[in-house]
Amino acid sequence: MRKTVRGALAATTAMAAGVAGAVVLTAAPAQAADAEARQRVDLGMNARSLGAYVRTQNVDLRPVRLGFANTSCTRTLGRQTTSEALTVPVGDFIDLQGVRSRNRTYKSGTKVGVRATTTIAKVTVGAGTGPGLAITGLKAEANAFNNGRTLGAQQSFTFEGLDITGVSGGTGPLGDLLDAIGGGVNQVIRVLEEQDQPIEIPGLARISLGDEQPQITRGRSAVSQVSGLRIQLLVGNLADVTVGDAYARIGKGATAGVLGISSQALEGSLVNDLIGVGATNRRTIPCEGTQNTVQTFRRETSGIVAPVVVDISDAVARQRGVQRGSNGSGFGRHSVGNVQIVPDELSPLLPTVTIRDIDAKVTVDGNFAKKGSKRVKRTVTSSVGALLISGREVTLPRPGRTRNYDEGRVQVTRAIVEQGFYGAEVTAIRVKYLPNLISPGLEPVTLNFGVVDADFIRG
Repeated sequence: MRKTVRGALAATTAMAAGVAGAVVLTAAPAQAADAEARQRVDLGMNARSLGAYVRTQNVDLRPVRLGFANTSCTRTLGRQTTSEALTVPVGDFIDLQGVRSRNRTYKSGTKVGVRATTTIAKVTVGAGTGPGLAITGLKAEANAFNNGRTLGAQQSFTFEGLDITGVSGGTGPLGDLLDAIGGGVNQVIRVLEEQDQPIEIPGLARISLGDEQPQITRGRSAVSQVSGLRIQLLVGNLADVTVGDAYARIGKGATAGVLGISSQALEGSLVNDLIGVGATNRRTIPCEGTQNTVQTFRRETSGIVAPVVVDISDAVARQRGVQRGSNGSGFGRHSVGNVQIVPDELSPLLPTVTIRDIDAKVTVDGNFAKKGSKRVKRTVTSSVGALLISGREVTLPRPGRTRNYDEGRVQVTRAIVEQGFYGAEVTAIRVKYLPNLISPGLEPVTLNFGVVDADFIRG
């Protein structure tokens, strides 16, 4: 990895609600009219690009993925995904204008690849009075490709201008940055690249360049990733903002289709799914599979601290995928030894919930030898060992059913399954806190444990 150019929950909720009302335009995957359209190759490709990504107190604000374009696994050339955000305030201190993200799978001569690009006309940081930061003309690009013989990855992050206001002077890295502003963009970039630690703008933020991560694995896959500028606010409740992010991946061996398999120990939401909580121990399989190798990922401890405290122990993700000719199969599995939910910060009147021995698995198996779609075989299983409310073991609901506990303050649903033509998704157990029954000002909290999603498509 090489450095290169490139508190309060209520306040967080209010900010997310405000951003959700902003104007965001997202285009569906474009149907290209050129020679690339509908041509499939034996390569699995996926990409994502976004203008800004915001995290605060370990809470992922879903609507604050400005200009988020996601291209899921595909083998089809000429596929394009575009997203635009005209202008959106991110809380009280950050404003982005003219965000455009674009992903495209392409063919140029003998080169086949996928490219992710994000451009931002202007980023403004500050409250309008006091210190301020303005960055113009940002561009982040990631490109992963196969040139016919070898795989490659290229990435870049640039901007046209940077200006700091409301700061009279400084020493050390801040002084170097202020001096470099008058010398042009190249000098500013050079100063940022030379720093091992973020540069602090007093009373406003710490800024630093993100990371560039090119990776080529055994000549079978290539990954290009760039995270542009990182802004750590010193004011308000925003902890960390990444501006300008692009990711592209390509892999050999997608002879039959593409596998979309992911799993996670915890996935949660607040305010009618407006705010995402965690995505703990999330694992995703490569589009082409794992060459029939079972990949295992373990985390002894994990969890979240807001809006409720969730301690997760012994989380294990397992996944496998293989393609041979027109056949493809794979599975995703997630198990969790113990979960304890302590809602003290939300409301001391809500009970502690303990869940033991969670397990969820989805298997897919398909054959695309004949022209036209064929239904993919799916196998879904899940189990939960025990459920305790305030330390007392209670009867679990039956699979697919919901049950209320503690006078309706806790709602538990077991084995939630969604079936599709090419795959399925399962949640082993869902816990929903309903604090609004105690205080109308509190929002429900939904926590899903043991979540696995798997499908197999032609791509």
